[in-house]
Amino acid sequence: MTSAIAGKETGDLVSSEAVLSKVGRSPVDPSRALFAAFEKSVLPKGNAAPPSCPAPTTLEKKSEEAGVAKSSSSQAALSAENSRLASVPQVVTKKPPQEVSSHEERASDPAPAPPAAQDRSEPTSEPTPTDPDQPAPIRERASAGVPTEGARIFEKKDRSASPPKSDAPPGADTKSEKYQLPGSLVINLKNFDGDRVKWALMVILDDSGVMGKASKLWAPNKMDVALKVVEKLPSHLTPGSRLAVRDFMCGKSDTKGGRGAQCLSHMLLDWVDSPFKSLKENLAKANPSGTTNPCAAAAYSLKKDFGGERDLAPRVVLVTNGATKCGYGEVLRALDEKGARGEIPVDVVSIGIGKKTRQNYAALAEKTKGEFLALAKPSDLESALSKYARLLKSKQRKVIEVRGGDKTFKIANGEEITLAPGTYSIVVPEMSGLTASQRAIRDIKVKSGENKRLEISVKKGKPIIRAEKK
Repeated sequence: MTSAIAGKETGDLVSSEAVLSKVGRSPVDPSRALFAAFEKSVLPKGNAAPPSCPAPTTLEKKSEEAGVAKSSSSQAALSAENSRLASVPQVVTKKPPQEVSSHEERASDPAPAPPAAQDRSEPTSEPTPTDPDQPAPIRERASAGVPTEGARIFEKKDRSASPPKSDAPPGADTKSEKYQLPGSLVINLKNFDGDRVKWALMVILDDSGVMGKASKLWAPNKMDVALKVVEKLPSHLTPGSRLAVRDFMCGKSDTKGGRGAQCLSHMLLDWVDSPFKSLKENLAKANPSGTTNPCAAAAYSLKKDFGGERDLAPRVVLVTNGATKCGYGEVLRALDEKGARGEIPVDVVSIGIGKKTRQNYAALAEKTKGEFLALAKPSDLESALSKYARLLKSKQRKVIEVRGGDKTFKIANGEEITLAPGTYSIVVPEMSGLTASQRAIRDIKVKSGENKRLEISVKKGKPIIRAEKK
């Protein structure tokens, strides 16, 4: 037995099939049979010989010889294959370590499946050649959902090859809107002292039954004084203004004199231009009767009669004796619906309004930035008209329009306005020597945080613009 082990010391331990086949029947320690180089003498001290194993039979000898021959052929084939594989490069796949962010995540992670539960159809990382003349295929085993190291390299290259896409249009400022600062704009019109306002003036003529009642103080009656007020208005309007008059159309009344009839607003004179030749003719058609509500008529007119005159400033004037209490809240709501609170004044010409209703009509004029003109007697007519004429002929303060998107702002000459960054257009008023078609100036750009000042003068019918930035 000892000689048989010594004869196989130079062989491959993996192919020591013959030696291992007898280990089960031999009293020899298997480690001594596998590592014969380190074997020590098993002979006891002295001359006593160890007990020997029984002699093998003839059948056992034949089986041992056949096993040794088979082992030698297997060793030769495996050695040749190992030599061939040594020349073929192999790829070793490494799984990236799985990061665990918290203790809770570690506890919730599912346990890895045992190797026996894996799919046996997957290719292994060890080559299994079928033809010794062909190189074994190089394969990688990738975990489900985890890209291999090579795949990650290609992903990084693909991401770096193409620049990130942007939704901003070409040429647009890519600066985030939350970092945009408002800018400001100041426009100075050189050699410009103001512009007279062109009005779209709506007159609400109160022709109620009380207005036509005879009176010693207002001889013959208040209606006569009211008609004189309206007839003299055109002489105080700026050229280019327009005028319209509304009175009341009344139904039949059951009372004597028709005082109890309810009257509705009626267009007596539609919008006309200067010199208003048809005004006096239409005023003669007014017929004092019934009960009227001038404030309700003003609210109705604000909703229906304005909006088509872009270059004219809208204004309403009530000529009344205030027999009906004014519900000015209705007028304010009509202005709010148009977004014109404070932009459309409502004036009141009081023809002997009593103390009970005077306060309401005065409040209407005050809340709409209008004028309240009180006539206590017929002789007050000229002074009241002179005051109103100065108001109508005053120079307009908000003369420059700044337009951006669907919004329009009106500013005075030299006034500063705060604007969001963007592109605007401006419309200047009529200036001496400026062609009407040149009043609109486009492409005025205001940048983030910019304080822009423009000085506009006129030369040969065109505007000359000088920009100054701060």
